[in-house]
Amino acid sequence: MKYRTYRKLREKAPKIRRAFYITVAVIVATMLFIIALVLTTCNAAVSTTDEAPIEGGIPVEIFRPLDCKLSEELQEYTYYLCQHNGVEFELVMAVMSAESAFDPEAVSGTGDYGLMQINEIALPELTDELGITDITDPYQNIRGGVYLLGGYAEKYDNPARVLMAYNMGDYGSSALWEEGVHTTAYTEKVLTKYKEFKEANYGRR
Repeated sequence: MKYRTYRKLREKAPKIRRAFYITVAVIVATMLFIIALVLTTCNAAVSTTDEAPIEGGIPVEIFRPLDCKLSEELQEYTYYLCQHNGVEFELVMAVMSAESAFDPEAVSGTGDYGLMQINEIALPELTDELGITDITDPYQNIRGGVYLLGGYAEKYDNPARVLMAYNMGDYGSSALWEEGVHTTAYTEKVLTKYKEFKEANYGRR
């Protein structure tokens, strides 16, 4: 009787071992899944605190509005356009301040419109490249201005040169640059405001 019981146990041993291993494997897999889930949740929480996604899922710092006359909505729109075009938000805001004092309806005597004071001459290029049709619309105006600044920033590595090109075009800025004129009242005004905005933003981080 004892022998038969022992023999039955021996016959069942492989099945028992297999069931044991499966149970252990399931427990380990469940624990790993729970750990991975917890880590993912923690990382997501950190990302939400310090970063925000932009186009293509690229992480960037969370937008912080500046204390100025431009609405927070338009500032945020500007901020993410700057991220996409490789231009500093504070620099674009400084340009906007110098160009229009944040007045979306500003019009100059030379045919410059809106917040970024875009000239009518630039409209065909902006229409072809971005589909912009109305430079008096604040959103289209900002988009066009950031695009133009981004192009100059890619071409020139000197902020003053970028600003000169934006203010007077490639030809006018190049002529002055070759004459040794590397700064103007306009560039000084913008760069002073840029530093002010930069200090204000970094002081809150």
